[in-house]
Amino acid sequence: MPIEKEVFTIAIAGNPNCGKTALFNSLTGSNQIVGNWPGVTVEKKEGQFKLDNHTIRVVDLPGIYALFANSEDERAALDYLLKGEADLVVNILDATNLERNLFLTSQLMEKGVPMVLAVNMMDIAASRGIHVDLHKLEEILGVTAIGLTAVSPKSCEGFVNDLHKLLHNSRELPLPKAVKHSEVLEKLIEEIAVPLKPVADKLGASPRWTAVQYLEHSGRVLELADELGVEIPHDKIEEDLGEEVEFALADSRYSYARDIAKAVIRDNTNTSTRTDKLDKLFLNRILGIPLFLIAMYLVFWFAVKVGSAFIDFFDILFGGIFVDGMTELLTKVGAPGVVVALLANGIGTGIQTVSTFIPVIFFMFLCLSFLEDSGYMSRAAFVADRFMRFLGLPGKAFVPMIVGFGCSVPALMGTRTLENKRERFLTLFLVPFMSCGARLPVYALFGAAFFGESAGTLVFGIYLTGIVIALIYGLLLRHTVFMGKESTFIMELPPYHLPKARNLFRHAWLRLKEFVFRAGKVVLIMVTVLGFMGSVGTDGSFGNDNNEKSVLSAVGTVITPVFEPFGVERDNWPASVALFTGLFAKEAIVGTLNSLYAIEGTGAANAAIEKAGEAGADETAADNGFSLKSTVKDALVSVPANLVEVFTSIANPLGVKDAIDESESAGNEGAYKTMLAHFNLGRFQVLAYLLFILLYVPCLAAMGTAFRELGRFYGTLMMVLQTVIGWSLSVLFFQVTCGHSTAWIVTSVALLAGVVVALIAIGRDQRKKKVFE
Repeated sequence: MPIEKEVFTIAIAGNPNCGKTALFNSLTGSNQIVGNWPGVTVEKKEGQFKLDNHTIRVVDLPGIYALFANSEDERAALDYLLKGEADLVVNILDATNLERNLFLTSQLMEKGVPMVLAVNMMDIAASRGIHVDLHKLEEILGVTAIGLTAVSPKSCEGFVNDLHKLLHNSRELPLPKAVKHSEVLEKLIEEIAVPLKPVADKLGASPRWTAVQYLEHSGRVLELADELGVEIPHDKIEEDLGEEVEFALADSRYSYARDIAKAVIRDNTNTSTRTDKLDKLFLNRILGIPLFLIAMYLVFWFAVKVGSAFIDFFDILFGGIFVDGMTELLTKVGAPGVVVALLANGIGTGIQTVSTFIPVIFFMFLCLSFLEDSGYMSRAAFVADRFMRFLGLPGKAFVPMIVGFGCSVPALMGTRTLENKRERFLTLFLVPFMSCGARLPVYALFGAAFFGESAGTLVFGIYLTGIVIALIYGLLLRHTVFMGKESTFIMELPPYHLPKARNLFRHAWLRLKEFVFRAGKVVLIMVTVLGFMGSVGTDGSFGNDNNEKSVLSAVGTVITPVFEPFGVERDNWPASVALFTGLFAKEAIVGTLNSLYAIEGTGAANAAIEKAGEAGADETAADNGFSLKSTVKDALVSVPANLVEVFTSIANPLGVKDAIDESESAGNEGAYKTMLAHFNLGRFQVLAYLLFILLYVPCLAAMGTAFRELGRFYGTLMMVLQTVIGWSLSVLFFQVTCGHSTAWIVTSVALLAGVVVALIAIGRDQRKKKVFE
């Protein structure tokens, strides 16, 4: 019995879109750990489940078409297989595309790893009149073949039972039969296996497999052969063969896969499928792009608007428990003010802030999961490919940028779908220029105050400005830091599916959990620090809530001269504080401006209101304490009310009108007049301030995610460049239109020129090191 050890490891391997992750999720449930493969940023998923008294550890290898180690996902998969950590490889095949999937199978068979074939999508194959003879497949390949439908819990249960029988009834794990190539190729493989033996020993692989990988120009084997000084004349080999050897091997594999597929498949299809009919619509040269834009509009609307309907729930619930509740509890037990400030205003506010990200991010992931599982996301990338090539990016890089209009965090994480490192990094640098939904209330506030009926035009103009700057910046980066060979855009167009709700919610939940427990840690720490600074006063008092006495406000006053060149005058320190608080949440800018301007603008009217309120103060004091029941009730009540507003505003996808109405309401309370007084140089002063908000670094959640994806060097470079570009363009705009200071104009132009020179220098250094080759 092979399964004698306590922990048994299974690796799941297969092509993209074959149902690999669906099987992994079904086997492991929420028992998963998400990380990165060593040396690369390809996502690594591990999980486990119990089988009798044994723990079955499951590793979800990246979706790949071949084991050439020429891309990060292929390298991650190959390195894992070479380590020999997997006791069994489950190779998933798509029953509707068996011939194509068998190419990878032939490579896994040559590696000689214990294998089981999981032939997925048997239900879809049957609906198309395709019958796969599993017994004949087993006979030809020499390994067990199990049919399943990975999205069906019942089918996956049957797969586990079959796996259980196999592991307990077999004396040893099944090894596949050897793959035989043509006589000429076999002779060639045998000849070069001898000099490649040192490479094989270093890899822990067989000389035959190493020889085949060498002939296929596998990156890992070529690197090691070069390192060990093993030289084999390719020209002589190809001269004897009469063609390029890697093409000959590929042709041999495809012939092998074709012969097997022909032997085991009975295909009774004679009509066009539903997928063919839908593709005629969605991939149409004229209708493709409009339909794509409509799809993105719906995703954006659903994720932002429906997700936003639940923000109040999390804000009220977590704010009530961790801020108000904790404050009251600590006050009752006589805790010192510093403890209240740290735990309630610091950590409590941090938890509250992180919680408000949950709904929008969850619904964004839910939408993306739907598009991915339905098969449409591949079509969207295909449609956008021609436009994205202008920036040296493949079509699927367009998807994270679209997501960036909702929230930068899932957009940055979404770049993991890009296999090429150069393309992924370039996309990561451009995503923050897509103005996220959290900035919208800021634009709306200033639009209502300074632009009146033209506020909507202002908002769309800002969004468009971000896109234009991203295009120029992208072209600059493409020809400097991120120069390199563009990847060939080959993308499988999987059949359309109607995703199962259970799988969609599970997928979205797993991605959300990763955000909360990873990027959320960074946010919590920083928000705790900033919240504490906002509560502690310069006189040592506590509970100042970001007013003019707080340390945070004092810091804002000190840093105001930095922003003065683009119109933030010294007495307008609240605008500086707002930029500072905007680091951990862009929507905090509006809250900061409203609270600080309202405090500064208190006058006779506010005094009268305060005096009138004193009469009832004693009567209401008893009712002002924290109540968990009331907090939960208020949080729950907010959801249906917000949902009603959502579905009555379909014609207002960006929420501009609602945001303007709210801003005008806030303005009636006093903050409006103070803001108008501080931005007294006109609309150009306002536009310069908004331009900086558009371009300067994103929130801490996005920054944390960017650093995790890019690493320390490129993460720092991204933040520095974005800040310098944002500051320089804002100063240049303000000084040209309003300030008219030659010194500041020259300074901003010099800084922008410095950015270009720096990028050229970094790019030259990167090319020497062959970072993106």
